[in-house]
Amino acid sequence: MRIILLFIAFFLSSSTLFGQRIAQFSQFMFLRNLYNPAYSGSVEGGTLAVLHRSQWQGLDGAPESQVLSFQTPLLYNRVGIGANLKRYVAGISETWTIDATYAYRIPMGRGTFSIGLQASLRYFGVNYADSRLTATQGLLPDGAIPVGLQNRYSPNFGAGVYYQDRKFYFGLSAPRIIQNNLELSEILTSQYTEEVRLAYLISGLQIPLSNDFKLYPHLLLKFAERAPFDAECNISFLFVDKYALGIAYRLGSASKPNKNESLDLNLNIALSKNLRLGVAYDIGLTELKNYHNGSMEALIIYNFVNPEGEEIINPRFF
Repeated sequence: MRIILLFIAFFLSSSTLFGQRIAQFSQFMFLRNLYNPAYSGSVEGGTLAVLHRSQWQGLDGAPESQVLSFQTPLLYNRVGIGANLKRYVAGISETWTIDATYAYRIPMGRGTFSIGLQASLRYFGVNYADSRLTATQGLLPDGAIPVGLQNRYSPNFGAGVYYQDRKFYFGLSAPRIIQNNLELSEILTSQYTEEVRLAYLISGLQIPLSNDFKLYPHLLLKFAERAPFDAECNISFLFVDKYALGIAYRLGSASKPNKNESLDLNLNIALSKNLRLGVAYDIGLTELKNYHNGSMEALIIYNFVNPEGEEIINPRFF
């Protein structure tokens, strides 16, 4: 409990969280290993998830994201390990991130408390030779104008805590703690090109409505200095433990801090004990809504069967 209080104090009192826009996922409740390394090992048997997101469809140069995420318990569920591979493209910029996660899991009450660590390596590149770039005037040799592909690699580490039982989960994490310089020029430096420090709070609750219906509220809060506060609130209805339909609200407009960003719909279906498919569609609420056709996500999750054939905890809902 002392560790949880220390993490809460750190996240609420920290004034050194630096902000840059990051990839967002409407089906975040499926991908908790992306946000908190302490989640690793929380699903019996382990999971492999693949996701694609197209943001602001129809807008030239709009962001796209792909994710490959794996996590599994080890050593009689006392340890969890995981790995994430993420690609994020926006305009002429491209970011690749690989994470390795480790969690030590401690039985606590009716659930499990986990402490997690994460090591990561990011590649960030901007291709100034992209054919989509045009100049209003002729390009003359100028040391201030980048040419070709400019890139940089950035190692980092993070940490998190996470608690989960059959009806509730809660986690706090800081996935990138070191403030590396991301300036692509060897000459220019600025505090605005420092590696972003992020803090995540993620939580969810199961509310049984009947034998066939369950209600699942999920919450994701994102904190970063010099960036709008982001919050995602999802409410999903699960029917006969197979079909899930959800609606979500995202807060955090870039031009108007703490304003409406999107209204999201998600559908998830269990095709078998091992395989689940999910889709999400975001309806934009910002000034850009008149210039794009919304955002789409597609998700596949595979649950590895326990060799003894025991029931596997639903990866989406605890």
